[in-house]
Amino acid sequence: MKVGFIGAGEMAKAIINGLLKANHVSGSDIYLHSAHANNYEPFAQAKGLVAASTNKEVVQNSDYVVLAVTPDRAADVLREVNDVLTDKVLISIVGGMSIQRLEELTGYNTPILRALPNVNVEITAGMTAIHANEQLNEAQTKQAVGLFEAIGSVSEQPEDKFSILDKIKELDPKQKVQFTLSIAISNEGEVDKDKYKSAQTAMDIVLGRGGDQAVVRQNDIYKFFGGRSQEVEKRTKVKARVVAHALENLIKESSKVMVMGHTNPDIDAIGSAIGVYRLAKSLDKNAYIISNKRPALQNFMESLKEEPEYEDVIISKEVAEENIDEDTLLVVVDTHKVTYVESEEVLKKASKIVIIDHHRRSADYIENATLTFQEVYASSAAELVT
Repeated sequence: MKVGFIGAGEMAKAIINGLLKANHVSGSDIYLHSAHANNYEPFAQAKGLVAASTNKEVVQNSDYVVLAVTPDRAADVLREVNDVLTDKVLISIVGGMSIQRLEELTGYNTPILRALPNVNVEITAGMTAIHANEQLNEAQTKQAVGLFEAIGSVSEQPEDKFSILDKIKELDPKQKVQFTLSIAISNEGEVDKDKYKSAQTAMDIVLGRGGDQAVVRQNDIYKFFGGRSQEVEKRTKVKARVVAHALENLIKESSKVMVMGHTNPDIDAIGSAIGVYRLAKSLDKNAYIISNKRPALQNFMESLKEEPEYEDVIISKEVAEENIDEDTLLVVVDTHKVTYVESEEVLKKASKIVIIDHHRRSADYIENATLTFQEVYASSAAELVT
């Protein structure tokens, strides 16, 4: 049996790790692809998987295809691979996408298993809720469900039980606050009080990301599972405060802060970078703005360096690459695209990334951000920073 994964987020990786740990599927029989090579290729190499170059290659070489992308990408991915899904079984772990919607996108003939696993599948102690469509026959069901039985327990559930997050979101309390279902877990700290504070910090970041997620914090690394944000949701003062609090926590726990915008930066990219710099300095953290010399803003940058405070603040991407470490917080402003940042090498080296942007999300988004504040209704990134 060959299993393909489209998407290489934390849940996909947890499932793969569990399957390998249980010796249920060998690494050479697992195909993996995602939108970002710097995310899935190193993981595939480390685990002995087959790193496919396209989503179609995953489907063509697999018997069972696990759709593990974010909800906003799922429809486009299914349209892309629909013509090669014939005789394949689709397993969807996409939150908020019903079997009916999956059938609409795949032509109503594809056998589909919808699964909602939890993070413990990584240690073969998970719990997965499942629901299948009528096209999934007995033999296919045995194989598909067997994947999740190998990494924990399985519970067949009516599909309406899967929509609890939607029902929570539909609640309209008089206080006009937004309900979410989220959980934060941390083992950091010598005593329970320290672990609680660490978990509370992680929860603040989850809420800043939109909620409806689980986060595990271990050894200063955050792993996020689940979540489905709606791009059409306008920002509120409450949401802005939550994001600001989460950003403050990330700055405080970092040794230094680096800020960069996009290539050929405009005044919005530089202005918002300066705003983040000032925020970091107000929290007594060393902060730097990454910007190579560009003709468009050369006069402005030169005049900025004449100010004593900013004399050593503007650094080149080469200097940033040499000095960034795992305890550095990288804040990306006025873009969210991997190929459009000032330095892709700095981005690859960053362990903690924050994105502040006002552009509509593209397929080339930064996948491993710890915190994202992306509001298409804002006039500029500088507006979001202030």
